[in-house]
Amino acid sequence: MRMGHAMTLAALLPVPMAVAQVSAPAVAESETWPARLRPAISRCWNVAGLSPEARAGSVTLSVRFDEAARPLPDSFRRVGYERMSEPAAQEAYEAARRAVIRCGTQGYDLPPEKHALWKELHLTFDPGAAGEGGMR
Repeated sequence: MRMGHAMTLAALLPVPMAVAQVSAPAVAESETWPARLRPAISRCWNVAGLSPEARAGSVTLSVRFDEAARPLPDSFRRVGYERMSEPAAQEAYEAARRAVIRCGTQGYDLPPEKHALWKELHLTFDPGAAGEGGMR
């Protein structure tokens, strides 16, 4: 997936630490599954053990999902980071990756008929924006 062709979906979340953005190709604004995915992943995202620098930045990862909406562990890759060094970005990426895998063992609540839209997603994790529900 090329980020230039992705639509970024944003909605404020009631949880203090949240997945900031979910990007997928050509998703209609009326779609509700991205809003359900963010809190589902956020439940497992543990930032307490991160260094102060890793907590101050944001990291974006790419992940593919099987048809049962389970993340494919070998598909993860870090696609970007902001406001932190390379070592802190790797630390934040590993925490984000663990969260997606941990909460996705039974599959996420994603519409099977729309697998083409969510089979590969870019997820941005931003603990520094927690006061805004994790949104940027």
